[in-house]
Amino acid sequence: MYKSFIFFLFFFSIFIHSQEKLKVNYEVIHQTNVSWGDAKLSDEMKDQMLKKIEQLKKRPESCILYYYEGNSYFTELVSDEKNINKKQKKEYFKFKNQNSYYQLNDYRVEEFYGYYPDSSSEIEYKDENLTIENYLCKLAIVKTGNTISKVWYTEEIPVSAGPYNFNSLPGLVLKVENSKYLCYATHISKDCKEHEIKKKDSKLSVYKGLELETKIKEGRDKMRKNGRENLDAFKQKMQNSK
Repeated sequence: MYKSFIFFLFFFSIFIHSQEKLKVNYEVIHQTNVSWGDAKLSDEMKDQMLKKIEQLKKRPESCILYYYEGNSYFTELVSDEKNINKKQKKEYFKFKNQNSYYQLNDYRVEEFYGYYPDSSSEIEYKDENLTIENYLCKLAIVKTGNTISKVWYTEEIPVSAGPYNFNSLPGLVLKVENSKYLCYATHISKDCKEHEIKKKDSKLSVYKGLELETKIKEGRDKMRKNGRENLDAFKQKMQNSK
């Protein structure tokens, strides 16, 4: 009888939290690597551009996570000033009862979704704690490809959701740190509305596995070309301002 009661409480808890509604604001600081490629720039021009990039790096970008009854949507809120390569913000979709997520890839010339199973990341749980926004958090080391992240999540909000692709841990993710960025929660509320969960565009193609890797490589090549064009335009703008 007692065991039956315990099981009832356990599954009731899962049901209750599956009905959770959350809106989480994050701030993220990206680590930006600068490559001049074959661009012919004077030392003065490079110095001016590096100073501009350093100023932008010091200002955190805003991100937001919407979670509504098992479905989640995460997006970056990138300003035009910081969006140097004119690449649109990243978007991540996680659907209830699915062990996978979708990421929007936008390379200006083409938009498409990448499909990723939760098993695409390796997770190692650690016996370390940290308090973030008054929530007791636990540490997990997550390896995705060549990127290793320190991820802090709280079981006090037992929903599998978080920024970017960190949406398969047994609690809401409040902080992520790796070689590419530092992302941390700044505000948590329960006023998420169902219409705030953006719908995945059914007109866009979905790729996975090796086919997805090929599409991403093509997209990056296009972005590098676009970046060189933007660099030339920036160079001309700097020369005209003298």
